[in-house]
Amino acid sequence: MVIVGPELPCDTRAALVFLRGSLPHSALLTCMKMSSFDRDGPTRMLDCGADLVFDQRMSATQLSLVLRPYLGHQVNPEDARQVAQDWVQPALTPA
Repeated sequence: MVIVGPELPCDTRAALVFLRGSLPHSALLTCMKMSSFDRDGPTRMLDCGADLVFDQRMSATQLSLVLRPYLGHQVNPEDARQVAQDWVQPALTPA
């Protein structure tokens, strides 16, 4: 599992592309400050090879629930991605 930080979005995308090519079977996670006005940001990160994009402002409890499938044992990234989408998607839905 590799977690890529959000310092510079263009560098984050380049890092994801590089890491996906170098570590094709590893889970790649990235965080960013999400906004309901920027729905393309998380999609761009997923298109660059991330298995999961999470909001850097999540509480510790939310983050532990999202990361749980990736911690402690080997997981299939596709299965973990679906679990994470169930938690993250409602936060992106406008009120």
